[in-house]
Amino acid sequence: MAKQYKVGIYCRLSVDDASNSAKAKGYIPSDESVSIENQYEILSKFVMLNGWIEVKTYQDDGYSGGNFQRPGFLEMLEDARHGLINLILVKDLSRLGRDFVEVGRYTEMIFPQKNVRFIAINDGVDSAQGDNDFAPLRNIFKNTRHLGGVNC
Repeated sequence: MAKQYKVGIYCRLSVDDASNSAKAKGYIPSDESVSIENQYEILSKFVMLNGWIEVKTYQDDGYSGGNFQRPGFLEMLEDARHGLINLILVKDLSRLGRDFVEVGRYTEMIFPQKNVRFIAINDGVDSAQGDNDFAPLRNIFKNTRHLGGVNC
């Protein structure tokens, strides 16, 4: 019998994400790509399509990805510690955080210690599929792009 996953959906939108959006720059009338609502819709459908149980949604709206002392994030960790959820689902690695070292610490050490599967759907990261050697690099490049690039 397949393991039944109890999913915690995590959505984050920082002030920087909102101000750098296509909507804020006047390129498009609305920016659904990064909104909390859009993240939730994508993730909720993913849960349904996989036949998992959506237990709870955790949101941090207006919080920087460089800070891991976010209320929704901390609540999610506590629920994982107590076994309420056993799968954390995010749209992409940058929603979990923008500090690639800290993101790696959570995905490679903390979540496995809590027997929590982690999936970042847009990045193709799934801890049940084994090590993803490219995940840390992908997160570095995303964060570099977010910060406006690197001068060499």
